[in-house]
Amino acid sequence: MINILHKVLQNKKYIIKDLKERIILYVNSEHNYPEDYIEIKKEENTYMIIEVHRDIHQIKYNTDDYKDAIVVAVILCKRLFDDIADRSMAETIRGYLKSGNEEKAKKYIINMFGEQIFSIGSEDDKKISMMKFGDKANVKFAGTYLVEDASLSRAYVALYNYCNKLAYISDYYNDIKEQIEFKLSKYSIQKLYILGK
Repeated sequence: MINILHKVLQNKKYIIKDLKERIILYVNSEHNYPEDYIEIKKEENTYMIIEVHRDIHQIKYNTDDYKDAIVVAVILCKRLFDDIADRSMAETIRGYLKSGNEEKAKKYIINMFGEQIFSIGSEDDKKISMMKFGDKANVKFAGTYLVEDASLSRAYVALYNYCNKLAYISDYYNDIKEQIEFKLSKYSIQKLYILGK
């Protein structure tokens, strides 16, 4: 399992520790023991994937398939530790909206991602969707609010940031699907990465 985890994580910044009854994944820090980590724990024939923040343990997934357990742990690890935000892009979008050029902000996002990853004006569960009402907007994915009753500037920046995350995890899904055979769908991985569930 450790070798597959190393292969799928594709980055040496992650530390993987086999503690006999469980495996933990984290990013190296100055602490002897990490405060935040992902744990894979096997009990009988079930793997539990647990997200840990200090003393708070959240069971995120249970499965009897060790490859699915690996994929879920890796996706949660990437969600917790990878910072893919591009603040300069967000500032560009804010600048367009501040100058009253909403159409330019929209075209900027279309040029970055294409319209297959997001929707403006109608909700699509498999896309990052922004629904405007007056000078406010909501941003949703998979029926869940990501941003609610936000200014257009905040909503467009959220739209961009979540599109960036969705594009990132979709590409990553395609990469790991070539390396390991597992049962989880792309949409379930996207929801796990974007929503944490």
